[in-house]
Amino acid sequence: MLDTREKAEIIFEFINDYRGDEAFEDFFSYNDLGVPLAVMIVNDLVILNEGGVKVLDETWESLCENLNDADVEYDYESLNELIEKAVPFEDQEEQE
Repeated sequence: MLDTREKAEIIFEFINDYRGDEAFEDFFSYNDLGVPLAVMIVNDLVILNEGGVKVLDETWESLCENLNDADVEYDYESLNELIEKAVPFEDQEEQE
């Protein structure tokens, strides 16, 4: 399972690659605390307390959900791997 910093780094990659993408507008709007928190973690600007860890974990879960219900427990090494391992849209439709 990824640690908090690893989750923040992947969220940070996502922010850099998909900020402004209309498909993820709801993700960025809903995670208005977790997104900037990930940026601060990656840039070593904060020391997290328990509440901060919870916010980041919720943002991580939201990201995985937005990427076709990717497994939140998997040890992804990068955003690309997360996207590759996510359930393809056509498979997701079959599960419903």
